[in-house]
Amino acid sequence: MGEADHYRVIYGDFHYTTENATRYALLHLILYVVYLACVTKIGHDLIVHDQYFFIKGLRNLLQMPDFKANDKIISFSNVITITDFWDYLQFVVIPLLHGNVNNHSKTHRVIHRTRNLRGHLFLAENLLLGPPRLRQVRVKKDNCEVHSSLFRYFNACYTPYSKINEATDMVYKGTRYYTMDELQAEPIKATLHSYSSGGYVKLLSYEPFESLAIIQRLRSEKWLDRASRLVLLELNMLNLNMDLILSIKLIFEIMTTGIINTKYSSQSFYTSPLNGGYATECSIVIYIINFYYTYIEALRISRIGLRLYFKKFSTYAFLPAIFICYILIYMHISSSFYSAKFKSAMNSNNVDFVPLDHLLYTFSRQQILVGFLAFFSWMGLLAYMDFVPLLRTLGSSIKNAFTDLAAFFIMVFVAFLAFALLGMCLFGKENYNFKNIPSAFLTMIRMTACDFNYFELAQEFPLSASLYFFTYVLFIFFVALNMILVVIVLAYKKATASTAYKPSFLLYYIRKQIFRLTCGLCKPPRYPHNSQENQDDNTFNQERLQQLYITNEFTEIESDLNILHIRLNLIDKLLNRFTNNMDDIIANVKKQKKQQMNNQKTV
Repeated sequence: MGEADHYRVIYGDFHYTTENATRYALLHLILYVVYLACVTKIGHDLIVHDQYFFIKGLRNLLQMPDFKANDKIISFSNVITITDFWDYLQFVVIPLLHGNVNNHSKTHRVIHRTRNLRGHLFLAENLLLGPPRLRQVRVKKDNCEVHSSLFRYFNACYTPYSKINEATDMVYKGTRYYTMDELQAEPIKATLHSYSSGGYVKLLSYEPFESLAIIQRLRSEKWLDRASRLVLLELNMLNLNMDLILSIKLIFEIMTTGIINTKYSSQSFYTSPLNGGYATECSIVIYIINFYYTYIEALRISRIGLRLYFKKFSTYAFLPAIFICYILIYMHISSSFYSAKFKSAMNSNNVDFVPLDHLLYTFSRQQILVGFLAFFSWMGLLAYMDFVPLLRTLGSSIKNAFTDLAAFFIMVFVAFLAFALLGMCLFGKENYNFKNIPSAFLTMIRMTACDFNYFELAQEFPLSASLYFFTYVLFIFFVALNMILVVIVLAYKKATASTAYKPSFLLYYIRKQIFRLTCGLCKPPRYPHNSQENQDDNTFNQERLQQLYITNEFTEIESDLNILHIRLNLIDKLLNRFTNNMDDIIANVKKQKKQQMNNQKTV
């Protein structure tokens, strides 16, 4: 019993069936609660809580419609052609940044004592980190195949965007080509493609009339033409009140048909997310506790082996959290490096446009990792809940049904993929939900969760949509879901029948400590019995004593069997190595005998 308890205490199996194990589990639970509180605190501080309203307000401003003299509506969502794009810049963006520059009768007021900030402030609260920047990505000419009969209509052709077909000439109509590294930029994710390119760059001005003149000149020179595949307007700014950096990208993707797809992208983070609110102290505590957990998990692996280690539930909660912590250390160092570069660019007079892509990318990935860390950390709390019989039985039932559930999910995945491919071929040309395989597969999951507008699909395809939806519901809801319920219910019944009762010492240990601390003022605890339902308050006969004795014997036997299985695994590994070595020796002896026989024949 002593060796089994020693194994359980050191190598991280948290249970409450003995007093020593309960004390060990409670100590680790207290440490884990401290770790969990620090993780939750970091996740709370990394989020800009009013970020949604801040970004939504700026998005509403940039998407606000305007009207030309002929009552034509100009807005971000209504940009469909290249002409609409130039009108949007001239009549919406420039007036929004600088006021009504198209009305030449209006005079601009100079802000008192802030003459050098003219045109640098947006909404009087946000400092522009450089003038607005235009970037264009182009493709090469004549890289597509055109039928000879069409040459009289088109003297040149331009393919869709790809990295191979991208135009990288040094200069295009007075604008220089830059790589992503030179611009310190990240790839642009548009509606159809991802653009891993810098492109041709043109900076606007802080002065409204200079910006307007630049836009009109680019428009007259046809800076955007049939070879253009992407143009975006970038705005980087700093909110002086909240120390908040904001990057806005208005993305206009020009398809080969000449139609433009618009996309709004923005990110905002604090310049120093972990400063203030004990966030730095919590990070240090998390990293220190993570080193301790790394040591514990390494001991478990060395003691029980990888095969048994990956059969435990706690492995899939603790191990991802440990690796995420080490990645966060690297991300924290990277964010500190990019923050220093950002502050250096802010204080430099030689930087026209302060880049934020690398800094915001690092901050966003850091926030995502902290979210996953919080998820796995809270899930790891279930490993300390062995004192709840329901959770113990549920874990055993899931373990018993794992093979059946895995086979079931493979079958459901194949069915989802088949229905997704069928839906894409039937409805993909008309319905947005089936435009490609990922969207169609996600639509299948949404149908299972009843988050799908069937009537919209039925209006476009009355007959095929009805048959498609009926067969899907028949297979998924009436067959597949009932199968998974049967598997889980049978596994739970089997686990309930096979799981032996183990008394919990948790309340006994807590009451015992309270009894000691109060010097006997509180009621002394009662020793846990094997069954609370058949227990009498005043009698403790020989039958109940025998039941408790059997339970204790079962606990000892189970612990000894665990150690025996581990030792048998080690012996099995040694025998396998011995067998492999014997096979190698026999093969070498046969090879040597064969060589000797060949030598004798030659002699």
